[in-house]
Amino acid sequence: MEIRKSLVQYKEKQSGILTTPSQEVNMRLYKENQLYRNTIQSIVRVIRCCLHTEFDDYAELYGMSGANIGIPFKIIAVLTKDTKRGRDIVMINPVVIEHSRKCVEMQSNCGSLNLSESITVNRYCWVMVEYYDTHGKKHTEKFNRNSFGATVQHEIDHTNGILIIDED
Repeated sequence: MEIRKSLVQYKEKQSGILTTPSQEVNMRLYKENQLYRNTIQSIVRVIRCCLHTEFDDYAELYGMSGANIGIPFKIIAVLTKDTKRGRDIVMINPVVIEHSRKCVEMQSNCGSLNLSESITVNRYCWVMVEYYDTHGKKHTEKFNRNSFGATVQHEIDHTNGILIIDED
């Protein structure tokens, strides 16, 4: 399978979904309504499946948002490579609630299929993120840029309609 045929972010398949803020998952419904929860959990499975797919034309993915595959909900999955945590972490309605004052300039294309070369991207040294897990439990967690915090920042940007080329 080719990644360019799978994601909405590739040139001619781009849609307004990538530049429009995603909808929050209604956590009250998620906790109280089995049908709604099953629907959201199905979306989570699709996002995780895409994240763990080995594409013939692309290196390993590190993160995936619903917007990447045309699903306009604030849901992201990020690879952790942390044996205690599991292979990935899923965040529902992730919000950066605090961040370092200092930013670091990085040269990256952040996995963009539309940028053949790296550009300068600013990332906070750390971010504090509030999110819900797939069980509906609320978490507040600090992510350092050097672990997988830069990926978390990038995927949260996608849920807010921000593309790498929009970043300052």
